[in-house]
Formats: sequence, structure tokens, C-alpha cells
Amino acid sequence: MELIRAQYGQDEFRFAEPNRKLAEELAASLPGLRKLAHWLVGFTGFPSVRVVISDAPPRARDLFSLRGTSFFWYPPITVLVALLITDNSWPAVYRMPIAGALLTFFFALPVYSYIRYMRLVRRVWPHASGITTQGPGLYPTIAIHWPRPPRSPAVEALVLPVQDWEWTRSVAAHEYAHCMLRHGRSRSHVKAWLDEGFASWFAEQAVNRSFWRPEARQCVAEPEGRGDVHLRSTPDEEHYIRLMARYYWEVRTLAVQGKLGIALRTPNKELEKIRPKLSV
Repeated sequence: MELIRAQYGQDEFRFAEPNRKLAEELAASLPGLRKLAHWLVGFTGFPSVRVVISDAPPRARDLFSLRGTSFFWYPPITVLVALLITDNSWPAVYRMPIAGALLTFFFALPVYSYIRYMRLVRRVWPHASGITTQGPGLYPTIAIHWPRPPRSPAVEALVLPVQDWEWTRSVAAHEYAHCMLRHGRSRSHVKAWLDEGFASWFAEQAVNRSFWRPEARQCVAEPEGRGDVHLRSTPDEEHYIRLMARYYWEVRTLAVQGKLGIALRTPNKELEKIRPKLSV
């Protein structure tokens, strides 16, 4: 189904006609979300976002678009290629193959990353509440799964029931928080515990209520395993949900201790030093 494109203030929305009212409600809530982000963590980053509301997995053209002239977001590559092509101090037999290899890398690496990401989107979308696309030169995009997918037994056991308006607003806030982290850290990868924990905590602040049941506190002892949980699990799996609970309690602890702002500014390699060590 072709999605309608509509501009609400500074934000772009893409949705099917039956979801127009939801798009208008979310558009009205975004200014408040920006003020909350500034008040809580001092975030004053991107001025606008794209929100995609869809039941089917979002299409690549809805998730990915370049901001202005940011196609050349990696100046060292473009400058080096220009020098190689124009500098006659090197024979062309050396300059041209090197320039070609750099251009191939420049184009091929983002394409490979986007293909890999779209495969991930199709795999997790049946169970996901939403996803985020944010990166160097890309328009920050939030995709919301609506109507919302059914809750898995693991979610029922650890997450409190929510009304529809609370769910959609909290998902928008959760994904907006992911955008904030990726914007603030430029191209660096965000550690999963900070990424998901902060997004869950920020979503609660946006709706002004708790989502996790008290017994979810037991998940602070959940073993993480190796690798990125996003790549090896889907959002309906019990281990995934229990890890999300662990990450939430860790970030909530930082917020209570007044250390969350420090954590958000700390490089990945230093994060473990301030990560809370919680026990059941």
C-alpha cells in the first residue's frame, strides 16, 4: 500500500489513510517530546524527524533518505579521490585504480549496510513495536508498528498493560531516544545496555508512568551472552525481554544517582566503568 506523505510543522509523516488521526496525534506530541529531551538530558540535536506508521515492514525508501547535500558525509574519502584524480605527480596507472577502489568502497559499504539492516527489519518487524533509522547524513526516521503487534507471554509476564494512546506515545518516545543517542555519538555504535535502557527510561518519562512490573527487577542478573542482542534475538523471545528489563533498571539507577548525563557523554570504551552493578 502506498503511504500518504504529510508535513506537520517541521516533521514529516508517512501513513495509510486509516492512520491519519494517529499521525495527527503523534505530530501534536512531538514538540513536547523535544522539550522533555532538552529538559532531561539537554538534547538540542536534529530539528525534525520522519515518522512512518505501518502494519507491514517499512520500505527502504521510507526508512532511508539523505539530508540535503550530505551524500558526501565522509569528506576524507572525497578529498582523497579528488587529489588522486587531479594530482599529476603520480602516474595515472597508479592514481586511477586507487581512486576507483576508494569510490567502490565509498558506495559499496553503505549499500551493504542498508541491505543488512533491511533484512533485520523484515525479521524483527512482526514482533517489534517500532524501529529507528539514524546515521551520518541520514534523515532521522521512526517507524511505528500499528496496529500494535500481539504481546508475547514474556512481555505479559514483565510489562504492565497499557492503553493504545500510551503505547503509541511511548513507542514514539522510545524510538526518539534511540535517534538522540545515535545523533550524539555520530558514527559510533551505542552499547546495547545504554541504548535500550535509556530508550525505555525516556519512554516512561514521556508518558509519566511505569511500564515494567516490580518483578522485572529480578532481571538485573540476566546474563547477556556474546554479540549484539538485536542481531541474535527477536523482540518476542523471553531472553530478549529479560535483557531489556535489565538494561532499563541499570539506566534507571544511573538516573536516580544523577549520573545519566555523564553516561550519555561517555565514550563506549569507558562505559563499563560507570555501568551499575546491580543484584537481585
